[in-house]
Amino acid sequence: MQNIVNLVLRLRSGLIIYANYRTLITTSTGTDWKGLQNKAAGAKTKTVKQILVENIFSVFNLIILSIVVFLLVFYFTSGDRRLIFDSIGALMVAIINTLIAVVQEIRAKRALDKVHLLLKNEVNVIRDAKKFL
Repeated sequence: MQNIVNLVLRLRSGLIIYANYRTLITTSTGTDWKGLQNKAAGAKTKTVKQILVENIFSVFNLIILSIVVFLLVFYFTSGDRRLIFDSIGALMVAIINTLIAVVQEIRAKRALDKVHLLLKNEVNVIRDAKKFL
């Protein structure tokens, strides 16, 4: 099915462009306009949940956790109070490190998402059943 498409573009500068051309649109169910739409591609960055999971279950945190467990085992067997303070200190280092990493990565993600909006995408135009860039 060939249709005449009237296109009106209003640019930020106030310039108005009128275009009138024939186009052929085909879909898997036949030739029609159904289901066709313009969508901007989503940003391909990690979600906040993915950032949290990756930072909480990092190798560094697993090593610190094993050290804390090791110190707590010795605390309960020996009763030395210094070991509990050492385990709390090591745990605080891991928590602070994880918080800093999560905050920095979420800020970077938001900045990348904003930059992604500014990127210029290629547009394919179909005129007289021929594809143009």
